Amino acid sequence: MDNNHNNDVENITIQTTMEERPFDIMVYGATGYTGKRVARYISESYPSIRLALAGRSREGLVKVASELGLFSSCIFVATATKINDSKDKDDGKHNVKDGVDNSMDEEEGIKNSVQNLSSVLSKTRLVLACAGPYRQMGEAVVKASILAKTDYLDLCGEPQFFDDMLVKYEEEARIQNVLVVSACAFDCVPAELSYALASKALLDKYGRDNAGGEEDVQVCDVEIVHTFQNIHCANATTYHAAIDGFHAAATGDLKKSRNAVATAFGKHIIQTPKQRPNYWPKDILKPPKILPEFHPHTNTYTLKFVGADASCILASERYKRIRLNHNEQNIDTKNPNNTNKPSPKLSVCFGVPTKMDAYKILAYGGVFSTLARNSWGCNLLHNHPEFFTNHMFQRKGPTEEQLRDGSFVTHAIAYGVRQSSSSSSSNSNDSNTNTNTSNLLSVRTTCSGPEPGYVATPKIIVALALMVLKDRHTLPYTGGVMLPGVLFGNTPKVYQYLQK
Repeated sequence: MDNNHNNDVENITIQTTMEERPFDIMVYGATGYTGKRVARYISESYPSIRLALAGRSREGLVKVASELGLFSSCIFVATATKINDSKDKDDGKHNVKDGVDNSMDEEEGIKNSVQNLSSVLSKTRLVLACAGPYRQMGEAVVKASILAKTDYLDLCGEPQFFDDMLVKYEEEARIQNVLVVSACAFDCVPAELSYALASKALLDKYGRDNAGGEEDVQVCDVEIVHTFQNIHCANATTYHAAIDGFHAAATGDLKKSRNAVATAFGKHIIQTPKQRPNYWPKDILKPPKILPEFHPHTNTYTLKFVGADASCILASERYKRIRLNHNEQNIDTKNPNNTNKPSPKLSVCFGVPTKMDAYKILAYGGVFSTLARNSWGCNLLHNHPEFFTNHMFQRKGPTEEQLRDGSFVTHAIAYGVRQSSSSSSSNSNDSNTNTNTSNLLSVRTTCSGPEPGYVATPKIIVALALMVLKDRHTLPYTGGVMLPGVLFGNTPKVYQYLQK
């Protein structure tokens, strides 16, 4: 992504590949802070796209449509009702008021809500779901999209939501040939695609010998470091989702969701070796420590990045193995993560300019993670976002001037070795041969862009939307519930869209 991109308006031609529908893209949650920015970016940069707006408030939608110069026929009022988990029913949790069990009425209301939402989504080829937190209202939009046979992209950064949707809707999405793709935003897309791009670049650079034959180069480690410049604050919606995500991890709900994936797909996942080969270098990447460490390449002090990046990358690799076992994709010998070797060691960090900045983040993070373990602590955090984040997250979000100042750079380094070097290593008498880095290969990539949360993110999700609308036939899957890395990572055209 080029931080100096001039935002020229581009006219594009989109061929309709399904039955003719009146709209190309519908932004659900178009009155929210981010949804409004996504809709505005589409309207200003791609006026030939037939755009619709959807959400809960007609008044809010009318206002946004007026600002964008859209007709009232482009507005659709629809509410995404939370779908109760089947576990709640099994646990005997019912909606009882004044001695009357209202669960059946509630279930009927949810069903009607999903049907209404499905009817709305059937008018568009693709929905961009921009309303969160997704654990509250995201599932209804996923379910309605599949019923409507409408492709779905969202901005979700909640790992539990990824796993829950995979378990519940993967089979149905495949049958209906509907793409359900979460995390189409910063920070997951720069991380996932940087992971894929750096790995591929390493193989392209070192994967062939001078005679043009194949050289067995293997990616053994990948490091990702996010750095930020002039970021003033963020909207509180992201903060609220983070609270719920930390609480889910602390209470074991996230683990239950991951266990559910293992139960549902365990027999279908092609297993990779867990032990690293002895010729892979040892300790190239060390797990991020609690205290900050200086990172020479970025000239920052790094801390472990607690966003969804690592979960996304690992989930994409897992999904790839699920689909390989169904013989839906040939095993690519140039794939950096072929199934006959373990996955590369992964490190995801973020860098800050000074050690003092790092310690401030650790202090606030410690309070946050402690409170998020308990329900009362979550309520306290939800009610006071500015206080508990030193005003880094605010209900009103950043101003336009603050957004213009911000930018990010995502650095990725892929490390690899040649399998042909293993014979000399294995014959060595040195007991520490796996720490030898003399045969280590590496490639660095960078992904840079404007303010990440609300300037880059609309551009990112729209770039992926264009890929689905214009080049769907080049993607490896026609339907399923997945993440950006596995769907777009090895598709060269997507990088062209992102560079624009």
